[in-house]
Amino acid sequence: NGIVRSIVVSGRKVYVSGTFQSVFPGQYTLNRVYCGYVAVWNELPESNIWWQTLGYGSRAGTDGFVNAVALKDDDVYVAGSFTTAGGEPSARVARYSAGRWFPFNNNSNGTVTTIARFGEDIYASGKFRAGATANPLDVNIASLNGNVWSNLSGTVTGPVYSMIGHGDDLYIAGSFRSGNGLAANNIVRWNKTTNDWSLLGTG
Repeated sequence: NGIVRSIVVSGRKVYVSGTFQSVFPGQYTLNRVYCGYVAVWNELPESNIWWQTLGYGSRAGTDGFVNAVALKDDDVYVAGSFTTAGGEPSARVARYSAGRWFPFNNNSNGTVTTIARFGEDIYASGKFRAGATANPLDVNIASLNGNVWSNLSGTVTGPVYSMIGHGDDLYIAGSFRSGNGLAANNIVRWNKTTNDWSLLGTG
């Protein structure tokens, strides 16, 4: 019943997030179900297809918009402008695994615009507080390994709307003119092995 901002596929499951608060489960009921801005379309082997929530009842999903979803193994990471996930304090980023939400309590303020898996880490971008900084508006891009946040070496000068990893390179795209001092036009590449930033042509 609202806008979809992110979609990720894993096997027979399609995870979506955005500004919507309810989904229509399927052919077995006429009632919409509260989902809290994130839901999964589950196509079961016996051909039953329906929407399902992450969490149950009033503890499903988050209390604010979810801008992006990322998957790591069987875990679902969500990012956005929320302050709780599954009813527990978890500002801007949260993890859902094995039927329950796991909060991250060391980030707050602002909004996380995008989140992506890159290698064994989860990378998030926006304006938020992570464990690596005391300034709530200082973090632009950070990586999460386990429960530990680390700032990316270097930054961009504006909002990031999409990130994707390929090999050792993280591609960062958004609305900015500079990437770690380089004259990047809205897209730049960072190498996690060499820590080098590079342009993609004229952007």
